[in-house]
Amino acid sequence: MKNVMTITLDNAATNDKAIDFLVKKLPNFYEGGKHFQVRCMAHILNLIVKDGLKYQNYHVDCIQKAVGYIRLSPQRINKFKKAMKDCGLQTKKFLCGDTPTRWNSNFELLKSAYQLREAFMEFGIRDKSYERDLGRVPENYDFEVVTEMVKFFEKFKTKTELVSSTSKPLVNLFIREALDVDIHLRKWSTKPMFLDMVKDMRTKYDKYWGAYNKMNEFMYFAVLLDPTTKSPFLLHAFKKMIGHMEPSLTPTSMDIKARQMVREVEIGWKIYL
Repeated sequence: MKNVMTITLDNAATNDKAIDFLVKKLPNFYEGGKHFQVRCMAHILNLIVKDGLKYQNYHVDCIQKAVGYIRLSPQRINKFKKAMKDCGLQTKKFLCGDTPTRWNSNFELLKSAYQLREAFMEFGIRDKSYERDLGRVPENYDFEVVTEMVKFFEKFKTKTELVSSTSKPLVNLFIREALDVDIHLRKWSTKPMFLDMVKDMRTKYDKYWGAYNKMNEFMYFAVLLDPTTKSPFLLHAFKKMIGHMEPSLTPTSMDIKARQMVREVEIGWKIYL
């Protein structure tokens, strides 16, 4: 075990207990094993998004029900495909289903529905039970709202796919990607439709990544070792974090504190070696 630097796990309580047991039983960990567990970035992204998706959106709900109705029987699926053809939609793509345990399936459902939005109107002409059974069917404004939802969640889907790769090193990207999520949430928190959603997502983000002392120190080591980033990017990252945590600091004080933090990380890396 002396060559094992970290173990990456999700956030289940049983995993935390297992790590505590290993740290107690195995000696000579850096800083007493404080940084031995690296929490899975993809899992944290999933938790952040789920906190946003728990908000019921009137327009999203309407489209989800319409997609569920169409996918429920082969006859309706065929009618929708004919509607697509009549609308001139030359694509092999079709409406995606929704899997409750996978947030990105909800994203794919909305994205596919938006891409095929013209066919919904044509389908309503072909299926006389469509509006009667659903009560309300998707209209143009529903798709306009969903377009914004798709734009917002596209960032999380892209990042989840990036950090889920198993064929290349990713630890050097951790700080950069976490900061990018922070910027994304701050940008969308100013949009009225997203206020409540982003507020809860922000709370979850802050729980794991909202402060520099919540980040695993090994993630800072990875930035130092990356020849494309090294200390300059780490300095930039610390300034961003300090700016959000201590907005009352002057730029000079912020710079001094950030440089001191970079020096501490550099010293910590040498101690680890």
